[in-house]
Amino acid sequence: MSDPTPIPDRRLADQLVAVAEQLRLRIIRDLAAGPKTVGRVAELVGVPVASVSHHLLLMKRVGVLANRKVGRTVEYTFAAGVFAPPERAGELGTLNLGTWRLSIGPDET
Repeated sequence: MSDPTPIPDRRLADQLVAVAEQLRLRIIRDLAAGPKTVGRVAELVGVPVASVSHHLLLMKRVGVLANRKVGRTVEYTFAAGVFAPPERAGELGTLNLGTWRLSIGPDET
Protein backbone atom coordinates (compact mmCIF):
# COMPACT_ATOMS: atom_id res chain seq x y z
CA MET A 1 0.00 0.00 0.00
CA SER A 2 1.39 3.42 -0.90
CA ASP A 3 1.83 6.29 1.55
CA PRO A 4 -1.12 8.72 1.12
CA THR A 5 0.80 11.60 2.75
CA PRO A 6 1.36 14.44 0.25
CA ILE A 7 5.05 15.02 -0.51
CA PRO A 8 5.17 18.59 0.94
CA ASP A 9 3.70 17.26 4.21
CA ARG A 10 6.21 14.40 4.28
CA ARG A 11 9.08 16.83 3.69
CA LEU A 12 7.82 19.15 6.45
CA ALA A 13 7.47 16.21 8.86
CA ASP A 14 11.03 15.09 8.06
CA GLN A 15 12.33 18.63 8.65
CA LEU A 16 10.46 18.98 11.95
CA VAL A 17 11.81 15.64 13.16
CA ALA A 18 15.31 16.73 12.15
CA VAL A 19 15.21 19.97 14.16
CA ALA A 20 13.34 18.52 17.17
CA GLU A 21 16.39 17.27 19.06
CA GLN A 22 18.33 19.06 21.82
CA LEU A 23 21.77 19.10 20.21
CA ARG A 24 20.36 20.09 16.84
CA LEU A 25 18.49 22.99 18.44
CA ARG A 26 21.81 24.20 19.90
CA ILE A 27 23.45 23.85 16.48
CA ILE A 28 20.62 25.83 14.85
CA ARG A 29 21.04 28.64 17.40
CA ASP A 30 24.78 28.78 16.66
CA LEU A 31 24.22 28.80 12.89
CA ALA A 32 21.73 31.66 13.26
CA ALA A 33 24.78 33.87 13.83
CA GLY A 34 26.27 32.82 10.48
CA PRO A 35 28.00 29.95 8.65
CA LYS A 36 30.38 27.80 10.66
CA THR A 37 32.74 24.90 10.04
CA VAL A 38 32.02 21.50 11.54
CA GLY A 39 34.96 21.97 13.92
CA ARG A 40 33.72 25.36 15.10
CA VAL A 41 30.20 24.03 15.72
CA ALA A 42 31.71 21.13 17.70
CA GLU A 43 33.67 23.63 19.84
CA LEU A 44 30.59 25.75 20.49
CA VAL A 45 28.34 22.88 21.52
CA GLY A 46 31.06 20.88 23.30
CA VAL A 47 30.50 17.66 21.39
CA PRO A 48 32.97 15.57 19.31
CA VAL A 49 33.31 16.51 15.63
CA ALA A 50 32.05 13.09 14.47
CA SER A 51 28.80 13.51 16.40
CA VAL A 52 28.26 17.08 15.18
CA SER A 53 29.00 16.01 11.61
CA HIS A 54 26.29 13.32 11.85
CA HIS A 55 23.70 15.86 13.08
CA LEU A 56 24.66 18.42 10.43
CA LEU A 57 24.39 15.84 7.64
CA LEU A 58 20.97 14.74 8.87
CA MET A 59 19.69 18.33 8.73
CA LYS A 60 21.29 18.78 5.30
CA ARG A 61 19.59 15.61 3.99
CA VAL A 62 16.13 17.01 4.77
CA GLY A 63 16.88 20.45 3.29
CA VAL A 64 17.35 22.51 6.46
CA LEU A 65 21.09 23.07 5.96
CA ALA A 66 23.52 23.39 3.08
CA ASN A 67 27.29 23.03 3.07
CA ARG A 68 30.29 24.04 1.03
CA LYS A 69 33.92 23.09 0.98
CA VAL A 70 36.26 25.83 2.22
CA GLY A 71 39.81 24.66 1.70
CA ARG A 72 40.13 21.47 3.73
CA THR A 73 37.07 22.14 5.89
CA VAL A 74 33.31 21.99 5.37
CA GLU A 75 31.22 24.99 6.31
CA TYR A 76 27.51 24.73 7.10
CA THR A 77 24.78 27.32 6.78
CA PHE A 78 21.03 27.26 6.34
CA ALA A 79 19.70 26.11 2.96
CA ALA A 80 18.41 28.88 0.69
CA GLY A 81 15.13 30.31 1.97
CA VAL A 82 15.15 28.38 5.25
CA PHE A 83 16.48 31.10 7.57
CA ALA A 84 15.23 34.66 7.97
CA PRO A 85 16.95 37.22 10.23
CA PRO A 86 15.16 38.29 13.41
CA GLU A 87 12.18 40.61 13.17
CA ARG A 88 11.76 41.16 16.91
CA ALA A 89 14.00 41.73 19.90
CA GLY A 90 14.86 38.55 21.74
CA GLU A 91 14.66 36.43 18.59
CA LEU A 92 17.64 34.93 16.75
CA GLY A 93 15.72 34.47 13.52
CA THR A 94 13.06 32.32 11.91
CA LEU A 95 13.17 28.90 10.28
CA ASN A 96 10.94 28.74 7.21
CA LEU A 97 9.94 25.12 6.71
CA GLY A 98 7.38 24.88 3.94
CA THR A 99 4.30 26.72 5.17
CA TRP A 100 5.51 26.66 8.80
CA ARG A 101 7.55 29.38 10.53
CA LEU A 102 9.50 28.61 13.70
CA SER A 103 11.01 31.46 15.72
CA ILE A 104 14.49 30.73 17.04
CA GLY A 105 14.77 32.01 20.57
CA PRO A 106 17.95 32.42 22.60
CA ASP A 107 19.29 29.59 24.71
CA GLU A 108 17.39 29.54 28.01
CA THR A 109 20.35 28.28 30.06
